[in-house]
Amino acid sequence: MTMPRTRLIILALIAGIVVLATLVLTHNRAASEASALVLDVNTRSLGNWDPEPVLSHAHDSLLADAGPDFFHTYFRALQRLGNLQEIRDITFELTLSPPWTLYRAGSAHYTMNASFSAGQAEIRMTLIRENGRWMISEYLVLTPALAS
Repeated sequence: MTMPRTRLIILALIAGIVVLATLVLTHNRAASEASALVLDVNTRSLGNWDPEPVLSHAHDSLLADAGPDFFHTYFRALQRLGNLQEIRDITFELTLSPPWTLYRAGSAHYTMNASFSAGQAEIRMTLIRENGRWMISEYLVLTPALAS
């Protein structure tokens, strides 16, 4: 093999490695951003019984089904649970657009359990990723305390 051909092959390999590494890092960053958003929103919303963190990250589809007034009423009802003590058992499914789009779109479904001073709850969230930004399309706090 000639020297120019060897250099070309080495450059192609390096370019391939750089592209692959960029895709892996971008995928991991998208997953980390979704998880960070979920923890931040739940900690602030459920820790202070304030719907604003949910509303500030709400996708249009969430607000179309239930407007801001609903969430203010919902969080007032959730206050019966008392103080947030712990969020645990977080599970999620992540689906991202193809790598050549740099994962600009996708969805994530989270389920977690939370302990409060007056009870337990299961939290379910669905996120939608549009143009590289995660937004909440579903937010549910399921607890027997609200059923009574």
